[in-house]
Amino acid sequence: MRPVPQPNVTVIPSALVDPEDSVFVQALPQLRLPHLTRWLASARLQRRTDGPVPRFNATHEWAQAQAWGWSARDGQLPWAAWHARQRGLDPDGEQAWAVLTLCHWHVVQGQVSLEPPAALGVTEAESEALRQAMQVYCTQDGIQLHPMAPGQWLAASALFRHLPSASVERALGQPVSDWWVGAGQNPPTAAAQHLRRLQNEMQMLFYTHPCNATRHKPINSFWISGTGDWAAVNPLPSHDGPTPAWLHPAVQALHQAAQMRHVAAWIEAWHAVDAQILATLDTDTSVVLCGVQRTCVVQCQPSNWRSRWRAWSAPALTQALLAS
Repeated sequence: MRPVPQPNVTVIPSALVDPEDSVFVQALPQLRLPHLTRWLASARLQRRTDGPVPRFNATHEWAQAQAWGWSARDGQLPWAAWHARQRGLDPDGEQAWAVLTLCHWHVVQGQVSLEPPAALGVTEAESEALRQAMQVYCTQDGIQLHPMAPGQWLAASALFRHLPSASVERALGQPVSDWWVGAGQNPPTAAAQHLRRLQNEMQMLFYTHPCNATRHKPINSFWISGTGDWAAVNPLPSHDGPTPAWLHPAVQALHQAAQMRHVAAWIEAWHAVDAQILATLDTDTSVVLCGVQRTCVVQCQPSNWRSRWRAWSAPALTQALLAS
């Protein structure tokens, strides 16, 4: 069944804390979030995940797709195509797209895992230099790279059509063999095999590239995500935007701090999100707070005796932010 579009939904990633994560749980009392607290005092609080918990897509990606009424399968939410449309690269949604993110694959005793790309601090100059170097190889494979953000590119190629991919968030700290495109396919598709070969070539290219000469931690690979066909989601014209809240700098800081487990930075970013985003929302907006596996929907209620009683018995902030 096609999801019903839900207007006025604000999705915040990395907002919830795993009850088993003692470091972040101990940090919750340090949060001072007056606007979220006010929302909780007059809101209906609903913990849920719409449908099965997505394996390949992050919870905030899935929640936003549901809010916009997208109809797509896990691992094929077309976020790269959405970004391409926003930039005027493919307004009709005819091409197949992916997001390529520069990253560091950590090798220990033969086990290869993905580290948070944000920890690399890739500069715009490094990103452009590596894009130009990589484009020479990509052109041979029919892939065109477009700058997106420092350390990220939009890639257009028929290789990405109908190709499932995992979000970076899903693969962090995990064996990359379990999450790289084509994982679980036996045998992998021709496109997945082709991209694996390209990834091996780029590892050799990055190894000798001048960008890594002075780096403490080298850029040694890239990650493919955001694949999915725009035509397949069949979004309504009014629901291919507006810009998701997670692209706001304050929310980006919150998300990156959680990925890198910088507790102090996470607290500071939460304060910024509360002041810069939650303070400006209308009362008819639903706020979806996301954790790794769960979401918490905060929906404001009309001002009547029921909501006043709810305000009296409103959940504590620390309780609301636990992903339980």
